Amino acid sequence: TQKVLELLSQELEGLRLLRFDRDSTGGRDGHRRLLDRFAAGEADVLIGTQMLAKGMDVPRVTLAAVLAADGLLHRPDLRAAEESLQLLLQLAGRAGRGDRPGEVLVQTYSPEHPVIRHLVDGRYEAFLGEELQQREAASLVPFSRACLLRLAGPSASRTATAASSLAEHLRTRLMQDGWLLIGPAPAPVARVAGNSRWQLLLHGPAGSDLPLPMETELRALLPAEVSLAIDPDPLEL
Repeated sequence: TQKVLELLSQELEGLRLLRFDRDSTGGRDGHRRLLDRFAAGEADVLIGTQMLAKGMDVPRVTLAAVLAADGLLHRPDLRAAEESLQLLLQLAGRAGRGDRPGEVLVQTYSPEHPVIRHLVDGRYEAFLGEELQQREAASLVPFSRACLLRLAGPSASRTATAASSLAEHLRTRLMQDGWLLIGPAPAPVARVAGNSRWQLLLHGPAGSDLPLPMETELRALLPAEVSLAIDPDPLEL
């Protein structure tokens, strides 16, 4: 938001700008005070994060713009597409709420992406149908069971080794029952708070009654400095 504000100030001299993000809306009623200033006409453009997509009702707004929408579309999350379309539709609804029609601009490297196509044509039900077909073809939730195991430790090599050992144990125990093991692989955010993160993803038949390994059993296989988190119903992969 700071970079966008700086560039707009340089490109469009005299444009009055307000920034709406975590840093600028601190304090009691910070969000409401900024929106009230914008609604009162103190600025021509309100530059903000995803918070702007919801709850803003300013009739004078006739243009909404999304910069770098691909950051939303290509997250490692099963919900990325549907959440992106929801967010973009909500943002589009911020423009043209008064007497004058609104316009929406979306900056993307993927104009043929289903989310962008259905944002343009407004066929949300068609998007949901296509999304379900893709998940069924790939045996993804809700057409399968899933379990995400995430390991974290201060040593990248020891954490990777622990993840490999855990994978071998799981292959021996679960693979003969129709489960698929994906990984181990570095987590999408591979390092957090000084810890290296690795993960394994288990996929199984939707109707499988096979119990997943107990957390205590798996922890016993790991070095003391490597932690384990288990998500039995993962959406972020």
